[in-house]
Amino acid sequence: MTRFDSLVSVLLSSSGRPHLLAERAIPSVLAQSYPHWELIVVSTVPDGGRTARVVASFGDPRIRCHEAFPQESGPPDGGQDAAEALAVSRRRAEEVARGEVLALLDEDCEFLPNHLDDCIAALTSTDADLVYGKVRTVDPNLGRRAAVYLDWESPQTRGQFSEGPVFSACSVAYRAAWRETGVPAGTDADPDHAKWVAMREAGARFTSIGVEQAIDHGGRNARRIQVSLPSLPPVEELHAAVDRIAESHYVSNFGPYSRELESVLAEYLGVDNVIATASGDTALGMAFTAVRRAMPGRREVVVPSYTFPSTVNAILRAGLEPVFCDVDPLSLGLTPELAERRIGPATAAVVPVHSHGIPADMPALEKLAERHGVMLVSDAAAALGASIDGRRIGSFGDIEVFSLSGTKVLTSGEGGAIACRNPELAQQLRGLGRYGLGENYECVDAGGVNGRMPELAAAMALAGMRCLDSWLARRRDSAALYRKLLDTGQGLRVVAPADARSEPTWKDISVVTPSVEVTEQLAARLAAYRVETRPYYRPLHRMRAYAHLAAEDLPVTEQIADRLISVPISNEIPDSTVRLVAGILLTEFGELTGQHLI
Repeated sequence: MTRFDSLVSVLLSSSGRPHLLAERAIPSVLAQSYPHWELIVVSTVPDGGRTARVVASFGDPRIRCHEAFPQESGPPDGGQDAAEALAVSRRRAEEVARGEVLALLDEDCEFLPNHLDDCIAALTSTDADLVYGKVRTVDPNLGRRAAVYLDWESPQTRGQFSEGPVFSACSVAYRAAWRETGVPAGTDADPDHAKWVAMREAGARFTSIGVEQAIDHGGRNARRIQVSLPSLPPVEELHAAVDRIAESHYVSNFGPYSRELESVLAEYLGVDNVIATASGDTALGMAFTAVRRAMPGRREVVVPSYTFPSTVNAILRAGLEPVFCDVDPLSLGLTPELAERRIGPATAAVVPVHSHGIPADMPALEKLAERHGVMLVSDAAAALGASIDGRRIGSFGDIEVFSLSGTKVLTSGEGGAIACRNPELAQQLRGLGRYGLGENYECVDAGGVNGRMPELAAAMALAGMRCLDSWLARRRDSAALYRKLLDTGQGLRVVAPADARSEPTWKDISVVTPSVEVTEQLAARLAAYRVETRPYYRPLHRMRAYAHLAAEDLPVTEQIADRLISVPISNEIPDSTVRLVAGILLTEFGELTGQHLI
């Protein structure tokens, strides 16, 4: 074997994720600086010819497709079966390989352009039978990279080898003479490692290269792409706050951090009064208790059925009665026209919900509330930082309630806040959150609750406020990229504002599909790619807990809620992950709807 004319057979296992095959693995082989290679793609699951179509789409005779289980009626499913499928696919690829060197690859990995060159150089310049190199891993949620490398010459590496893999398959190349080295039937969960152990026991010589060879997106420690991921402020700021709180021993009871957070939020929102609370749910309960007292004799609250149960639970706990209404089909928010149909003599308040961080039309709803003499209380849980015509959500209506839970753009771990323009109403709300206590610990309000935000939570949120605008900007860039990639007229639609006046937080990226069946299948297929999704709001008027409440037909809520799937977005999601998720969505949607994009 010489360095410059040796044929390398790349053995690529495919397990039914064609988008990765087409966009990641095969292009990385085509990009190799070493020219003498063949690529053998072996499908480990029956996939209706999808793998073969991907291979054919490249039109390169050096790329061939085979099936590991051509007679199987269904794919192996997890555990030992998945391991055996990989082992069979490797053996099948070895059988048809013509090269003097075999290199391994999986569909969720990619070679760096130097990989085959470096491997051939190492094998020809030494007496080694197997070579591996440094591997780069990438966290898809944050874009952070790490290099994994264990020098084979290290005694520690050799000591660890028998216990489990010390290198990734996508960095490995070995001489074809070792293809016959068997792997025991019913092998363990890592058949590649089992083969390497067998080679080692048979006398194979290993060496390593201290240069990056590949990117492994799917190794043993691979993370799923999370639908939501909290962002925290710089850790040194949190440490400093913890030190100050520990020194003061002031951990709650409306301490200095809580009061400063209220002041900072009030300035940010453009209101005079903000009350920090223990949670968004607590804040909602306080708000509706205030509504009941401000509107004696009225008990009805007009609220979308398309919301989180917390909204309606808080209405009921306050002794009020929800009147469900429909939402706009584009933004999934409440409109004045839809709300007005439900307003009657007993209406105390109208409650828009800024679904997924997309503002409802608050200026128009303010006029509606004033015209009918009802209160306007918005569930702005997901909308901190959203605005309409430059005016921030939080400065509209009578009360707007925010959540600072772990899924929100700004988090305090758990927490909430109430924004209120009326000073008398704000004073009442503040008293409710203090157990309803007056002077000398006398309870003057039996509706009082423990609404206090702990100092540690307030400190986290306060530090996060300094990052909020940059986090929002990043989300908006990610949302714009999702919309560019997905709003292509092929049957998918990203839920977005109904007009250009609104600036959402894009707390969620929610995609509407043509049918419930397509939505469910998309969720399952995305899960196979390790992409987390979420259905989010379900129609409340169809839930058992609210069966006692009267509800008319709500066609938009009933038709869209079950056809909606939320996909990953966070304050720090890389563009590469947005492109990956959008590409998988389009690929799998095309397959489900017969468009066969791949």
